[in-house]
Amino acid sequence: MEDKLALVTGASSGIGHELAKELAHRGYDVVVASAGERLGEAAEDIRGSGHQVMEVSVDLATRKRVEQLWEQVQSLGRPVDVV
Repeated sequence: MEDKLALVTGASSGIGHELAKELAHRGYDVVVASAGERLGEAAEDIRGSGHQVMEVSVDLATRKRVEQLWEQVQSLGRPVDVV
């Protein structure tokens, strides 16, 4: 993952998915997060852009889960350019 990095929640469908695809097409590597069942399928679709995609299956309804997501993003050792 050498390009810019974006984090998109709700990325398994709808606006979140379209936003993640657009960011990937604009040169971003993308961390996609969702509790949705279609996250894997959505991530594969986004990978078609040729950029790195990291899937995180998480329900962000609690502060603890939000912190867990952020820890996973930080473990990449890269600055996040877009959230």
